[in-house]
Amino acid sequence: MLCRNLKPLVVTYLWLMKNKIKSKIKGKDISEGIIALIHKTGAKSLSGLNNLLDAEKIKLVHKLKERGVKHALLHPKVELLEQRTDVIRCLMVEVNSVPDLIKMIQGIFTDDVKGIMLSTIHKAKGLENDRVYFLCPELIPSRFATQPWQYEQERNLKYVAITKKKRELI
Repeated sequence: MLCRNLKPLVVTYLWLMKNKIKSKIKGKDISEGIIALIHKTGAKSLSGLNNLLDAEKIKLVHKLKERGVKHALLHPKVELLEQRTDVIRCLMVEVNSVPDLIKMIQGIFTDDVKGIMLSTIHKAKGLENDRVYFLCPELIPSRFATQPWQYEQERNLKYVAITKKKRELI
């Protein structure tokens, strides 16, 4: 299963897990980035984490504007932060504490996938499978794409996704 963004993959993972279907999301480095964001906030509680994630976005946008970025809210760093924040918020409802959240994140993302492999399109480069499910194709092009070269990159990303199937694309 492929998707441009992380949140639909996490939602799908949770559904599969609750239905006792073995799956993982490809990308141990993704979990490391998400966990680093949690640590960066210094949050001790889930409610605190929720508020501190909003503060991180405000700080990042302010920093980008100070550097002269005109459309800071459309910057790739903001997109990455929002994707990580979406994943954290999606998983927060499944646990009772920040350490439990971190443990859950470590268990979801891996480079050694057994069962159904969920993956961002970027992580699927070089891979093929007989049957590929393309989740949320409407996420391409990204709402962050504003320049012609970015739209071209988005078209390329869609091409990568649809060429991962050997027989069937759903």
